[in-house]
Amino acid sequence: MNGYKVGGISIAIIFFFYYFLLKENKQPDINSTKNKPLMIYCAAGIKEPFEMAVKEFKKVYSIDITVDYRGSGHLYGSLKTSSLAGLTKGDLFLAADYSYTDMGKKDGIIKETLPLAYQNPILIVKKGNPKNIKSIHDLLKPHIKIVIANPEAASVGKTTKKILSKAGLWKQINENVIKYGTFKPTVLDVANDVKLGVMDAGIVWDPISKHHNYIDYIEVVDEPILTKHKKHITIGILTSSKNPTMALKFARFIHANDRGQQYFKHFNFQTINNADDWSEHPSIKLMSGGVNRIAIKDTLEEFKKREGVEIITVFNGCGILVSTMRGGERPDAYFACDISFVDQVKDLFKEPKNIAKTDIVIATLKNNPKNIKSIDDLGNKFLKLGVGHPDQSALGSLTVKLLKSMNIYEAIYKNVTAQTPSADMIVVQLLSGSLDAIIVYRANLSKLKDKFEVIEIAHKMAHAIQPFAIAKKTRNHYLIERLLDAIEEKSNRFESAGFSLFKTLKKNPFVEPMKK
Repeated sequence: MNGYKVGGISIAIIFFFYYFLLKENKQPDINSTKNKPLMIYCAAGIKEPFEMAVKEFKKVYSIDITVDYRGSGHLYGSLKTSSLAGLTKGDLFLAADYSYTDMGKKDGIIKETLPLAYQNPILIVKKGNPKNIKSIHDLLKPHIKIVIANPEAASVGKTTKKILSKAGLWKQINENVIKYGTFKPTVLDVANDVKLGVMDAGIVWDPISKHHNYIDYIEVVDEPILTKHKKHITIGILTSSKNPTMALKFARFIHANDRGQQYFKHFNFQTINNADDWSEHPSIKLMSGGVNRIAIKDTLEEFKKREGVEIITVFNGCGILVSTMRGGERPDAYFACDISFVDQVKDLFKEPKNIAKTDIVIATLKNNPKNIKSIDDLGNKFLKLGVGHPDQSALGSLTVKLLKSMNIYEAIYKNVTAQTPSADMIVVQLLSGSLDAIIVYRANLSKLKDKFEVIEIAHKMAHAIQPFAIAKKTRNHYLIERLLDAIEEKSNRFESAGFSLFKTLKKNPFVEPMKK
């Protein structure tokens, strides 16, 4: 019962099993265009920190970078029009408000996104405030000349319209703009009109107020209706990119805590507290329950090649993985066999996300030689049963809990002749004929379905949920967020591997995780 009784397993059977389990698909070399130039679309108001990043990036990498500076709305409109015509060109889109990159992902124009900085709208007037404007409500007065960025062209204009509409002020302020003021295509045009005294008041992003070109010519009117709305500046990798690995490298560079964040801070933007550290070739460690291997192995390889990163994978029984982590090992992410094995190390990880689930079932060889009809039959005399090790694997632990909840633990467990840390091992033993039946995950049988008969276990506890968790102390949080996105995007691979999907609402990727 306590030994790993493989018996006379032939080398052919072991090779046959692991060939199907571990076979890797070859992927095209996505790095073959790494020396091609980058084409980047950048919101005009973010030009200065962006140009600093470009300058430093080009010092290190021999690559040409072409830039189109316009308002975020204008840029996105052009990208969408080109996309509908099948003519989209370029590699990256840097937007002053994440709503544009969010739309881009929904429209299939953008593949990945990274947050770069924060900003919020403010009300500005000419230095000295000659019209004595005290709040947003003063903009409702006649003859006040207001300048606002065009909501269709610039993100600050779109945000202004949304905020003022919600406050019930947009209709009247819009009328005053039409009568006495003007709409401008970019946030810098708005700031210039107020600076020169052409307009009495305008709404811009907060970094403008501290910029050396404006600080001596404008002042800020405190207006909570505006300032409480923080917006995220983001960069997106276009699906049209012919050089996605280099595009992602630049995106990581301008996002990084010790690179791009310093440039944004220099120009008075609010920085990302948990931005990733910069590395030309980042390396992350993923610990995963063995049951997940088949569903994610191809996705991991594709992600590594596209991002140009290294992923160190450790697949094992979750009991062993938990013991390793308790002993001091610190992965960047953990993809567990079951939620109960994340709970045991929850102090190390942020809130996990449930990805998939798989049933716990009974398997016998084809034609069911022992005529097992239900879980109760596993207590029959002379039957040799294989299970997961209860201390080393989630499968073994869940099996014990299941049997005890059904009040059949003693009757069944007396027939256990093999306990292993990995379900793969008992599957091999069943194939060899040294076991009559095994209790495994349905996903463990997906590659060799024609070799087994599956007997369902009709009980609410006969399943496992596979959660993905990101380490609290990882310095590659957003890189792992993208890995998680890639895993979810390839959800069909879970279904092909015998899992069912765990449906959850997708959270906003640009809300910073709460610190724990």
